[in-house]
Amino acid sequence: MFKLELGQTVQDKISNFKGTIIGRATYLNGYIQCLIMPCTKDVNVQPKSQWIDEEQLEVTGVNEKAIEILSRKANSSGGPVSKEPTNILY
Repeated sequence: MFKLELGQTVQDKISNFKGTIIGRATYLNGYIQCLIMPCTKDVNVQPKSQWIDEEQLEVTGVNEKAIEILSRKANSSGGPVSKEPTNILY
């Protein structure tokens, strides 16, 4: 169903916007969009994420920190939302 995976780093072929896939949405019309969080090294700045059509994105790599967070969540038993910081970018 999805061509791209959470945690992959991607670049928009049209705008050159770059970042990590942190969410996905499927619409009734069949379109799939990915929520892309841009990279930032400044922990005091909340980056502005963008929804971009999956077809416009090309994979540039994998964000290891995001994959680590995904594995911890997959092994979790659920429960309340974690209070740990979720800044996955550097």
